[in-house]
Amino acid sequence: SKNWRFHAGGYHNSNCRPSTYLCGSYSPLTLGSWKAGGALCGFTGYHKEKKVDGKTERDNKVLIIPLAVFAYERKTWGLNLLLLPPEKFFALLGHKADGEEFKGSIGLVWKKPF
Repeated sequence: SKNWRFHAGGYHNSNCRPSTYLCGSYSPLTLGSWKAGGALCGFTGYHKEKKVDGKTERDNKVLIIPLAVFAYERKTWGLNLLLLPPEKFFALLGHKADGEEFKGSIGLVWKKPF
């Protein structure tokens, strides 16, 4: 359907680590070249490190995060505005925070269809 999109990419996150993502989004609201909806994404690169018996262990979990998506799409390019909710939202889903609380984030992504 024209309302479904799949996204994949990579970037350096705010922890200066390489991250990759894979998302599926559904945008049923359309006004001209604008679309709005939601997405479910998996992110890598946000692992936690801890010392156990003098060795560094990594928690290499994939973070699964729902987010709001607002898109502007032309034939040869587009922009996505992504709104990631604060960690308090994830507590409603049963996620327990460990460490510093995530305050939420806004992302702007330039895209080129192929």
